[in-house]
Amino acid sequence: MPRNFAPLQAESQRMQQFLQAAKPGGILVTAILVGLLSGCSSGKPPALMVQLCLQDDQGVSDFLGLMQSVAASEQMKFVDVSADTQEKLKVIHAKYAKLATPSSVINVDIETADGLIVTADNIDLPTYQVSVDFTGYLSPTDKQRFIDILIPKLRARWQVDTVPAGVRPFPMTSCPGEV
Repeated sequence: MPRNFAPLQAESQRMQQFLQAAKPGGILVTAILVGLLSGCSSGKPPALMVQLCLQDDQGVSDFLGLMQSVAASEQMKFVDVSADTQEKLKVIHAKYAKLATPSSVINVDIETADGLIVTADNIDLPTYQVSVDFTGYLSPTDKQRFIDILIPKLRARWQVDTVPAGVRPFPMTSCPGEV
């Protein structure tokens, strides 16, 4: 009995039409966006997410230094992909082209050899606002120990607000900088 391949051929034709209709830049933008977003999350809900306002360029520098210091003291790796993220965001959308200063985009991680522990970024937030997301691969006990180390250090310098579970960070009206 002959098999009917019409549905498969129709799907193939629709895919070819889609690819031909897609703007070449649209595929690139989609690929970059997927890459940025897939690098931002371990797929687990965060154990804790906080947000804080760094106020100015000095605050950004202090924040990055603190994150680097905590990573080093805990024998973890500090990874700063801010500049790379800034360049990719400029390709994705014209609104990001305004981001010209080195502190305009913050995107850093603290990692262990086993994977991500904490991420901090200001994407879609005011320039000087940052969210810190404890989503990592630690056991609940080790994750809480790391939270207990980092949060007091952040609170010693800035006001730290907890982001409610299931809610994305939101722009703090008192925090300077463009979104």
